[in-house]
Amino acid sequence: MSSMTNRPIITAYCLDWHLSQSSAFHDLLVKPLAPYVDIQMVAWDGQERLPAPNHDAVTIFCQMPPTESWLATYRSPVVWIPMADYYAYPPNMPQHPSVRIVAFSHEVATWAEKLRLPYLRLTYYLNPTDFIPAQFEDKRVLLYWNRTGWFDRAFIEKLCHSLQLDRLLFRNQLDPRIAPDKAYSLPAKIGNSEIEVYDNIQTSADYLALLNRANFFLAPRRLEGVGMTLLEAMARGCVVLGYDAPTMNEYIQDGVTGLLIRANSQQGTWHYWRKRVYRALHRRYHWYLYKRVITYYDKPQFQLTVSLDKETCQQLGANAREAMIEGHQKWIASIPAYAEFVIGKN
Repeated sequence: MSSMTNRPIITAYCLDWHLSQSSAFHDLLVKPLAPYVDIQMVAWDGQERLPAPNHDAVTIFCQMPPTESWLATYRSPVVWIPMADYYAYPPNMPQHPSVRIVAFSHEVATWAEKLRLPYLRLTYYLNPTDFIPAQFEDKRVLLYWNRTGWFDRAFIEKLCHSLQLDRLLFRNQLDPRIAPDKAYSLPAKIGNSEIEVYDNIQTSADYLALLNRANFFLAPRRLEGVGMTLLEAMARGCVVLGYDAPTMNEYIQDGVTGLLIRANSQQGTWHYWRKRVYRALHRRYHWYLYKRVITYYDKPQFQLTVSLDKETCQQLGANAREAMIEGHQKWIASIPAYAEFVIGKN
């Protein structure tokens, strides 16, 4: 590794969202590798023409892969860090001699194996000591951020009854590119559950202040790249509910470290053909399909797999927090190999 006074500088291209709104790639890439390399994050829409790399310097692509023309023009090393919620790559990528993949989920590792590209499998965890432990002595308070409309109003109403919630903290702010009709309103009360609506949370500090009031958490999306909000809630020791898909089902052991939600279309002919059509078209129409096909046809259904008395809730939360403690130790131990994989040349 280079010394602190003569470290390499690597350009990492990412969506503007990851510079202006989300700290995900800062946490996954810039922060852990800071002792080894200077990484300069540059906004890129995935299509705009990029400048030539600096000689044989490594170029990192976060989420969006390099374009076909980039791969055809340059032979310098490329590190691609895709997330499990986005699967699209140029057709000539498998033939590029120096592409390697950082896989933060089992799903991404499977893609890399199919492409026959070298990859490094990592699992990211937060440090639970950075979070205030959840308490279950008083009221049941669930936090849900409506980012995509995946869980609709009817589902939320049923969940309030199923979990016997005292309060729902409802952050109603959609992600970019999500159709506006996915936003919805909730009444001041659902059964015995009081509803607090937050539609203008601007800072992570304000969001974490909400999380610190909750002891239940509903993961907001059908697919997660890593799932930072999920990990924050698990680090607190909340009872976390997530959809049975990557990466939620890679972190949550159903009935042990949280609860998994499944959809009513997971079986049958329609589900089989929907998946085939989606996979055939995803490269060109990914965002359209994500908004119009997946979120429309799959209907999440929640059934309690355990009796959620106070003791069970405490145990689920404690198990989640303990899993995060053990996972964070492994994550820290994996960082030197991560740095070597990113900085080293093929």
